[in-house]
Amino acid sequence: MGLKRWLLALIILIVVLGFIGFFFLQSGADRQISEEFIPKVQERYGVHVTWEDMSVSLSSVSLRRVTVSSLAGGRPFARIERLGVNVRVGPLLLGDLDISGIRVDGLSLLAGNRSKGASLMEWRDLLDRLRPGEGTPVGKDGDVPEIYLTSGEMRVSDRGIAAEAKGLFGRIAPGRRAHLQADRWRLDGSGVSITADNLSMDYDVVARHLTADVDRPDFVLPLQVAKLQAAMDDVRACLQDLGLAGGDDDATVAGEGPRYLDAAVTIGRGRGFLSTGPSRGLELAGVTAELITNAERLISLRANGRAVGGRGEFVVQGTLPRQGQPELVLDVPDLPLENLGPLLAPNGVDWSKARAGGQLTLKRNLRGLLTIEGRTALSGLALKHDRIAPESLKDLQFALDYRLTFNAGDHLLHVDQLQVAKDLARLSFEGTVHTDRLAFDLRVALPPTACRQVLGAIPAPLRRPLEDVALEGRIGFEVHLALDAVSPDDTVLDGVLDNRCQISNFGGLPAPDDFRRLFAWMAYDDKGNRIRMLSGPGSDHWTAIGAISPYLIAAVLTTEDGKFESHQGLTLPELRTALSMNLRKGAMEHGASTITMQLAKNLFLSRDRTLARKLQELFFTWYLESNFTKDEILELYFNVVEFGPSIYGVGPAARYYFGREPFELNLVESVFLVKLLPSPVARHNALKKEGGVSKKKMASLHRVMQVMFERHRISDAEYRLGLEQELAFYNEGDPLPEPRLVARRDGVVDLSLPPGATEDTFADEFDDWE
Repeated sequence: MGLKRWLLALIILIVVLGFIGFFFLQSGADRQISEEFIPKVQERYGVHVTWEDMSVSLSSVSLRRVTVSSLAGGRPFARIERLGVNVRVGPLLLGDLDISGIRVDGLSLLAGNRSKGASLMEWRDLLDRLRPGEGTPVGKDGDVPEIYLTSGEMRVSDRGIAAEAKGLFGRIAPGRRAHLQADRWRLDGSGVSITADNLSMDYDVVARHLTADVDRPDFVLPLQVAKLQAAMDDVRACLQDLGLAGGDDDATVAGEGPRYLDAAVTIGRGRGFLSTGPSRGLELAGVTAELITNAERLISLRANGRAVGGRGEFVVQGTLPRQGQPELVLDVPDLPLENLGPLLAPNGVDWSKARAGGQLTLKRNLRGLLTIEGRTALSGLALKHDRIAPESLKDLQFALDYRLTFNAGDHLLHVDQLQVAKDLARLSFEGTVHTDRLAFDLRVALPPTACRQVLGAIPAPLRRPLEDVALEGRIGFEVHLALDAVSPDDTVLDGVLDNRCQISNFGGLPAPDDFRRLFAWMAYDDKGNRIRMLSGPGSDHWTAIGAISPYLIAAVLTTEDGKFESHQGLTLPELRTALSMNLRKGAMEHGASTITMQLAKNLFLSRDRTLARKLQELFFTWYLESNFTKDEILELYFNVVEFGPSIYGVGPAARYYFGREPFELNLVESVFLVKLLPSPVARHNALKKEGGVSKKKMASLHRVMQVMFERHRISDAEYRLGLEQELAFYNEGDPLPEPRLVARRDGVVDLSLPPGATEDTFADEFDDWE
């Protein structure tokens, strides 16, 4: 044979041998993969591996549509579109399987019952088996060779937590280390939402240390403490189920104690939203954070950020310890509240220029008690509400110093300390508040403070008539108020007032002597329009106190203000009674205005039902009590009080109803006029409509007489005579009745209580006039 033929035969032989060798290598590789390698993997890691198709090349074996499942429940740990196993040819020729690497394409990791994957407890068992040097050897070096992940995703959904990562790629050395990156990552749970475009993770299996970098995350965090706590509890529970956070016996490795995940997560260029509702809250930008976990502090957090536009920075620090109190600290040097404010207060508050600064600390102990403490300064706040003042309260500034403890189990908020400071005036609160019903027990105190500081601390719209008033001296008080809508009779209201204020400059207010001569004041006509009235000594309708029937004075002191002779314008027992009655009826039907308070309203104030008017009423009550004697106050009261539509003063009232002078009024006529006072216009109109006083209303007048007698304000003979008296109303144009011969009194009226008399007010609950 020629040389060429020998060469051709040799080539054919080599090709044939190659095909034969490839056939044997192929059959050997797939046989060893399916009969040796995979069974060892299953035994080593306690899993079950299935595939739909296998193909073999010269140096690799490819398995398609692979599923790795738990042996216990058959739930999948992972699904793989293509699993490529690279083998070395030399050892394979000698019958040995030497895997040089594994390539994974299209990986789907599934964890948690809600993701239809293996449970977290099953994942914990798998992670324990991933520890090196344990169980059946798999590869030449004992464990699975390095895995190259080209694409994949991960889904975790268990308890209240749902997390997913897409675009996964990286390298994994089972039992040793892993480096993974994700193009997109998301976490949701209990109102918390975090998404990021880039995630990089390095995990050391032996040291159980995780290092992660999250770039440009977007997050939404609820401001409700309950939701944040629920999210933290869910994360803690998931880590415990995975055996990474301790917390139960299963998380303890024999001879090693509890096992924990040591992690450091860095977040950069974050942008977020703090919210308590859809599309409401505070937007944040440029957030950087560091999250650390270890055995001592399960979670340690530090974050820095600013509001959108750079207007205000904040720092958040917190720890969730393995044992002890979880703690979160928010440090805000200066933060705008334009977007956050509406979450904190109802409509009517303008937060556009408001800013806050201070520090807030939240702690939760093992019994579930939440402690909130800190110091916060607010400025630039504006408030507009018809029940507060007719005009807006602008540029409000004050500071809060507080320590509160909340027990969600019994819905009880403990106010351990709450101080509200405006300039040098500081108001303190302590006590308890029920959050599930109208019930609280509070003590409010103002330490001795300069009167001018207290007046200056009140926003200008609330003290508009007093802007130019100058005060000297000091004032302080302590008040204890306790009420419960369930037990109205247990209402408590008492306190101590130390008022040493004096008016050094009346400003635009009338001086006391202005009321001792002819003066003008504003009243209302029968249509509710304000009208200017003249009164005072020398006016046509003025009645001196000595020219008023003693029965009328006795009746007023019985029904309107039983403690008039002794109080300083305000009586806490009567306020307590009114509160109790209002709670019992579920409506604000009863007041506790003293005669001095009623005079202050008539002389100085409008009929607006606002906080501003109430504060001004307290000032003018003190003004009257400080500058007038009791008989002067009573004299002013009888000359400006309303007895019907446009009927002001006892003189016009006596003449309108009975055609008599005030000194002529007998007992039944006096009691009748007093019974008009709670609602003079309405009761006048009702009498006109009914054409007189019914038997039921006459019985009500007799009831007042009885109380007057029981309290020794009238004698037995006067009481019996009053029961026999009838009401004879005067109609305009009729002849005047015959004058009564009544002893006139001049000078000061003796308002001291007769022997055996009591100071109790004739409570509203006995007002059966209707």
